[in-house]
Amino acid sequence: MASVGRQDAGGEDRLSGLPDRTLGHILSFLPTMEAGRAAMLSSRWRDIFASVHTISYVELYDPKTMDTDTWSTFYFDSEERRSTNGNFLDEVNGALLCRRRCAGPETTPLRVFRVSFQDYHHWDKPMVDRWVTYALQQAGGEELHLDLRLHAGVACKCGRSAESDSYEEYFRRRRRRGGRQSSNRLPSRLFSCAALRSLRVAYCSLVPPEEISLPAVETLHLTGVRNPGATIQRLISACPRLVDLTLEGCPEARRVSVLDKRLRRLSLRCCQNLESVAVDASELVAFDYRGTVPPETLLTLHGTPRISSCTVEFCDRIKLFGEDELVRVRKLLDKFADAARYLRLGSRRLGCGMETESSFSGFPTFSALRRLELTGCPESRSTAIALARILEQTPILEALTLFMKPVDNNDPGSKDDVEGDMVTTTTTDAMADFPAQCLRHRLREFNLVHYGGNEAQRKVAEMVLGKALVLQKVCVVFPKAPVALQTSLMNEIKGWVVNKSAKMMFL
Repeated sequence: MASVGRQDAGGEDRLSGLPDRTLGHILSFLPTMEAGRAAMLSSRWRDIFASVHTISYVELYDPKTMDTDTWSTFYFDSEERRSTNGNFLDEVNGALLCRRRCAGPETTPLRVFRVSFQDYHHWDKPMVDRWVTYALQQAGGEELHLDLRLHAGVACKCGRSAESDSYEEYFRRRRRRGGRQSSNRLPSRLFSCAALRSLRVAYCSLVPPEEISLPAVETLHLTGVRNPGATIQRLISACPRLVDLTLEGCPEARRVSVLDKRLRRLSLRCCQNLESVAVDASELVAFDYRGTVPPETLLTLHGTPRISSCTVEFCDRIKLFGEDELVRVRKLLDKFADAARYLRLGSRRLGCGMETESSFSGFPTFSALRRLELTGCPESRSTAIALARILEQTPILEALTLFMKPVDNNDPGSKDDVEGDMVTTTTTDAMADFPAQCLRHRLREFNLVHYGGNEAQRKVAEMVLGKALVLQKVCVVFPKAPVALQTSLMNEIKGWVVNKSAKMMFL
């Protein structure tokens, strides 16, 4: 690295001649461990780490910490009360001490402090408090971005494997043995930091003081926070410059109001008890929702909404869409139909319960939509007709991506769909007769991800490729399969493409 800036073999090292702050800024884009190793290059680089403005550590998964005997030895048998995160704590402490030791009269203020635990223990609290206090002190009046995640689990149980369920159950047992509900509280001084620009916390307890003042916070991400909804609302209200709000897995949140701010991005993920969210949508450009089918009163948009990017994903636990749920889905999507240019719609059971044409009679028309991503299980006999009806409502669509989820053999509903299907005459007729204005005149890009080539998937692919007259690019990603099968599927797809000049890519 020291030779990167040399003019010639005997020339001066111009890179090392740069100011400390510039070198520290460059090293800040490297992982913190790699940035620390730069001190070994030469004596010139020995103290450069003090000018690094980003400290980022993510604890890697260690199978030993999942072993009950190993954890019990640490908790019950060891004379020294030290959690299984000892090595991780030492790494973070080493980085902060090195930065402090190398500090000079013009030390670069800390700009980003990011720490992510696999599993936080209450013995770690004093150390974490010191880290946060140090980060707040080192901000130096400039911007500070704080990202503190005390647990690496999944905020919502939807769509998780048996392995991840046992993983979560293991952590619950550990917390019952040695955890304390109040041990993950953040320091009170955090809630009055004038330099804090973004705050991302996961599985932390928010117990703010009576007076909260976060005048510079623009980004607020709360994951797995189990504080009362009033506490979350107080925190939101204390951020006058808030533009990006994410609530994920916050079961205590009931009602949220963001009418006195101009949000640009709103994300609501797996907050199953959320009843209503009122937002000033005058400048809102992106909306992200994941969960069950929400009530009609969930989202109230004030002003003139111009949301251009929308993601709506329904939990995998939803087996069928009833008529009442379909009505609520349509009303939710209708809020974004006029301005959305990008839409991502996902559900494992996408299309279930939509066998008839009337099922989509009230589906909103996305008059400005350019890119559409659909995630679902095409093994259902009604997915093809659902796709056909959706495409009817996107007259100027230019790019279509289909993410095909595999069949869950442990799901009785999924098995019944496959056994009761392959593709019915009604479905085939519907696909053949629908107008497909966007396919004939607008669609230029088509992507198939995890294309396995079963009967329903083949009908969907044939429908799109056979009607897309101006298609320019086709990309197909196969799951792991024998080469002979992939070759057969490739040749079949090539035969369906009506525009032979389209570029094709198979992965």
